[in-house]
Amino acid sequence: MKADVSERDTSVSDAEAPEDSAADGPDGATTDGTAADSTVTLEKTETAKSPAVTEKKGRFRRLRAAVAPRTRRGRVVAGVLSVLVVAAVAVVLSLYLALTRPDRAIDSSERSAATAAAGQGAVAILAYEPAKLQQDFDSAKQRLTGPFRDYYTTFTTEVVAPAVKAKQITSAVTVVGSSLTSIDDSQATALVFVNQTVTSTDSKDPRLTSSSIKVGMQKVDGAWKISSFDPV
Repeated sequence: MKADVSERDTSVSDAEAPEDSAADGPDGATTDGTAADSTVTLEKTETAKSPAVTEKKGRFRRLRAAVAPRTRRGRVVAGVLSVLVVAAVAVVLSLYLALTRPDRAIDSSERSAATAAAGQGAVAILAYEPAKLQQDFDSAKQRLTGPFRDYYTTFTTEVVAPAVKAKQITSAVTVVGSSLTSIDDSQATALVFVNQTVTSTDSKDPRLTSSSIKVGMQKVDGAWKISSFDPV
């Protein structure tokens, strides 16, 4: 009885074995590939949903969100600074041209003539002596123009002449330096530095004074004449 059971079990096992072999392919895959496809799909799904991948993507998004605004702000700041620099250069250039173009348009001979007129006029106005007082006044007036000429005439007649005659005042003047501060076709300004030595009956010793004078000039009939005379 036992021998019959064993033989029957063996027969069943042998009969079932081919069916199992036919159902399973290499590495446990079915011949139609259904099990393999399921495995690959599962692996892809698990990889896509992996916490490490999700965290990496999240970090990238946060990094991009943090950097992008700063980059935009940097570009805006750089643009604003560029505009300000260009505007500043334009303003400086405009001021430079406005201040120097008239001077550069005047040739050196004209500048020299204006400078000489300022220095010579300063000497004529400030220097005089009792023996030829009126001659000195008349010579000075030839170098003046406008309202200042009228003022000088009145002042020397009413104030200077009486004092010079009464105290025998003599004034000698030397120009120690002069320079134009501005000039164009019709007007000029110069700064003149002078030493003035004054003697009189009130003092035996000469009195020396140094002063600087801002001299304004206008061009009249081709010649530079003094229109203002202001100590500074």
